[in-house]
Amino acid sequence: MALLSSLRDDPYLRRPAVASLLLLTVVLLGDQVLTVAFADIGGSGLPAWLPQSGTIGQTVASYLLLFDVLKYIALPVTLLWLAYAYGRHRATGPAN
Repeated sequence: MALLSSLRDDPYLRRPAVASLLLLTVVLLGDQVLTVAFADIGGSGLPAWLPQSGTIGQTVASYLLLFDVLKYIALPVTLLWLAYAYGRHRATGPAN
């Protein structure tokens, strides 16, 4: 609960917290949407609302690569940014 009160006190903590939360939401929702979209590729192909690049295999590979980069690189970086900002907040106090 100390993090929530720190978010109210220090505006410099809000940016990494919001970035982490938005990225986590994009990863979770996007993973569910892609699971539904790629569920029956064999019969009818990809849904019309999903932007495609090249063949079906290239499209699937590019979306999976994008979400792997978001999950395993971008999300940990934003969480480290949040941890750094929180540690700095705790070390220097709410003024800095």
